[in-house]
Amino acid sequence: MHSSKQSARAAILARRGALSPQFVARASARICHHLVSHPLFRRARRLGLYAAAANEVRLAQLIQQAQQRRKICYYPHLGLSSWMHISMRLVPATTATSWRNNRHGIAEPVVAPGRGVAAWTLDLLLLPLIAFDRHGWRLGRGTGYYDRLLGPLARKPVLIGIAYACQEVTTVAHAPHDVQLNYVVTEHGWIDCARRG
Repeated sequence: MHSSKQSARAAILARRGALSPQFVARASARICHHLVSHPLFRRARRLGLYAAAANEVRLAQLIQQAQQRRKICYYPHLGLSSWMHISMRLVPATTATSWRNNRHGIAEPVVAPGRGVAAWTLDLLLLPLIAFDRHGWRLGRGTGYYDRLLGPLARKPVLIGIAYACQEVTTVAHAPHDVQLNYVVTEHGWIDCARRG
């Protein structure tokens, strides 16, 4: 399974990497529009977001709307767990927050050690991805941060994968510890993964 995931990851990354800046800007704007106009977003108070890297979908317009509507926004932050492993937590950020790049070159908020919230307290969590299928299985970077963050939780926020339509595949190979998405949003709209089993 590992080699098949690696080859799928490389193929979709190449496809996404070939997208023009103009397409990324247009598609990101459409995706943000689909998100902010949905009742799930309008009702949510606590949002888990991400800082886009490479050619990932940009969330700038959604973040602006969230701030205007006084929603609380949280972002991934990497640090050492009590077992000295790299783990991810979700930390708050505002317009006054300072940012720095983590070990993967992805921007994250600068926060005091130990600060963060439990993922189950969020209403929505938006996840970047490399590939997805319509059953809600997600292929990420291969680090497993989101799976370890969410897997043990009995109660999870609504999990929304954020992607371009060109990142869809027929089937994503998955393991028992992988976390399934509730929805995926692309430039074409919402995909309800729960209805597809």
